[in-house]
Amino acid sequence: MKIMSTTTDMQYFTLRNMETLRFKSTSKAPVCLFSNLYGNVEIHYIFCKFSNPKVKTLIQSWLHIYNLSEMNEIRYKLEKCKVDKYGHIVPKGGKSGLLYTPKQNTTYCCEFDGKTYIALGILAKLAAATWHPKNHRHRINVLKVLSGISSTDTLGNTIPNHEDMWYPLRQKYTKEPFKSLLKNTKDLRLAEMDGRQPNEWTDTGGNRLEKMLMEIRKEI
Repeated sequence: MKIMSTTTDMQYFTLRNMETLRFKSTSKAPVCLFSNLYGNVEIHYIFCKFSNPKVKTLIQSWLHIYNLSEMNEIRYKLEKCKVDKYGHIVPKGGKSGLLYTPKQNTTYCCEFDGKTYIALGILAKLAAATWHPKNHRHRINVLKVLSGISSTDTLGNTIPNHEDMWYPLRQKYTKEPFKSLLKNTKDLRLAEMDGRQPNEWTDTGGNRLEKMLMEIRKEI
């Protein structure tokens, strides 16, 4: 994890000859902090996408995680585990159920200006994958156990409404260091890097997030 001083922060974007600032959750600090996985954006966004009250309580509890190992424990269950016939959460087995390496354990964490930031939004992204039940049956079952509901209960998934992203984004950029970082990008184009496949939020898939961030930058 790379530590950058406040002075470096204020010069970071203005002293580089670039027109576009590209970022992702695994970029070096402070660039990674533009990702929605930081600042609790994704957690607030998916909170309203589930109607089951116990699932909502679980998701809300993630806002109070302050320890990286605790986050990784939940992340591991959602990403690499399944529910056995006895209702217990167990590793999937094989390579897909292996523990994280030391490097992978720090993937969603950075240090900036002497403070540690955890990308808790990865938990929300993993939970959101349950909107696609065909490919994520294991994760649906794990989420049910973590929520304390039965296997026959529904998670209460609702169709995502992208307009709901405005509120958590605006909330994030009322707080520091996110507000100052965004203001300091001045006229730079902001682009979230594509993942395995471009989507409407990322650079070549439509860059919806860029448009939202640049609008919020005008507001602050």
